[in-house]
Amino acid sequence: MKDRLGQELEIGDHVITLAKNYRNMVDADVIKLTPEHVEVQYLNTWNFSPTNPRPETYRVKPVNVVKVT
Repeated sequence: MKDRLGQELEIGDHVITLAKNYRNMVDADVIKLTPEHVEVQYLNTWNFSPTNPRPETYRVKPVNVVKVT
């Protein structure tokens, strides 16, 4: 599976994507690959204290993520 720039995605890769239901971009990690989606996990710091962020998971199309190299 490839990201927006055509880079191959694997579990454990660090990516940039939009947060679920927000316009914020977040740093996330790939935790699962399905035939059509990438499942990512990121820390939600805007609804929770920055010193005590909440991990969130989100399924997103691979064209909506960019791998950070």
